[in-house]
Amino acid sequence: MRRGIRKLEAWYHLTANISYPLMTVLSVLLMPAMIIRSWQGYLQMALIDLPLFVAEHDVAVDVFYLVSQKELFRRGGGRLFPYVPFLMALGVG
Repeated sequence: MRRGIRKLEAWYHLTANISYPLMTVLSVLLMPAMIIRSWQGYLQMALIDLPLFVAEHDVAVDVFYLVSQKELFRRGGGRLFPYVPFLMALGVG
């Protein structure tokens, strides 16, 4: 089992820089996407982009803090949720 964990850690370590080529591809594709999106009306953009924006930011932050609390309090499941708003407020500050 330990060997598998080492391989997984090595894979994460060696593929950490893959984000740079992916960001280059994203930068190249951003301009055509912006041009195509500008042809749509504001209502269509709001119906598509607003839920994606909210889900992307809120869900990612919530999951991050919930996982941290779960790791901190492994057995006390009831103590998991009361600290999350305080952690979010601390993270914003």
